Order: sequence, then structure tokens, then C-alpha cells
Amino acid sequence: MFVPVVSAYVLSGVMTLLGLVFLIENSNTLKAIAYHCNKLLDIAIFAFGVYCKLHLGVTIGMAMVFAGLGYSMVYGPYVRDMYRMKQNKSKIK
Repeated sequence: MFVPVVSAYVLSGVMTLLGLVFLIENSNTLKAIAYHCNKLLDIAIFAFGVYCKLHLGVTIGMAMVFAGLGYSMVYGPYVRDMYRMKQNKSKIK
């Protein structure tokens, strides 16, 4: 009984993370916000996860926790590296 519940949380979190990544990658405005406010976005996802746990239910809250972990461990470092490379290119020119 424990494994299906956790797998549902993980699957929901991965789907939420993929939706967030696709949304950021397809919008220039959101991409600029993600580049400049990357750490703030980590905190916002965490805060939204806590809010979801308190008001919307455990399933949505845990999905946001797994989405936040995925963002912080996978997509966040990628965005930070891309921003550093962009800054280094502008310094070279």
C-alpha cells in the first residue's frame, strides 16, 4: 500500500516539474525571470508546497515537494550554468 502512494506522489511531482520546465523554456519572459531569480524560485516552490499541504491536501503538497526537489537538483543548476555562460560571453565581447 505504501509503494503506490509514494509512486503517485513522485509521478505527480515529475509531471508538475516537466510542465514548469516546458513553460519556462517556451516563454522568454519566464526564462529571464528564472535566470535572474533562480534561488527565489526555489523558495517560492517550497513555500507553495507547504501551502498545498496545509490547504489543498497531501497529494498535491507532496507532488509540489517532489517537483521542488527536481527543480532544485536538476533544472536549477542547469539554469544557473546557462546564466553564468551567458554572463561570461558578454564579458568576452
